[in-house]
Amino acid sequence: VKEIEAYMNETRINPRMVITSSLHSLSEEDVDDVAAYYSSIDLEKIRPGLGAIPQWPGDIEEGSEIYNDVCKSCHRKNGMGKSRKGIPALALQYPRYLFRQIKMFQWDKRVHDDDPDDETFDEYSDKQIESILAYVSSLAPNNNNRD
Repeated sequence: VKEIEAYMNETRINPRMVITSSLHSLSEEDVDDVAAYYSSIDLEKIRPGLGAIPQWPGDIEEGSEIYNDVCKSCHRKNGMGKSRKGIPALALQYPRYLFRQIKMFQWDKRVHDDDPDDETFDEYSDKQIESILAYVSSLAPNNNNRD
């Protein structure tokens, strides 16, 4: 719901998606229905292995240090987020997608934590981002869920 609303109120920009999906014509109930539908999809049932998160190459130890210092308080130690607070599960996202989103935060093309002034990722090098992703992808249930 949070992401659909971000597209609708243009805090997250993708004109092609907004136009082709007619997001601006959706009611609040429609948005809830779309979100419920997406959350009901069982990727493993559709195609076994499709939901498996690949292990991202990088320095897992360095990534663990950064994650535990900066990300853990919101996204939880296990990377599963806090859905009731609208904080997404990182451990269930593809690392390539997360890399692109972090770059969007750095380029001020996307807002992190609903705070346009958030500078969390501004100083991270690509190598440090890859280390974070190596650690986060190690938290995926198919990657032997690390502590």
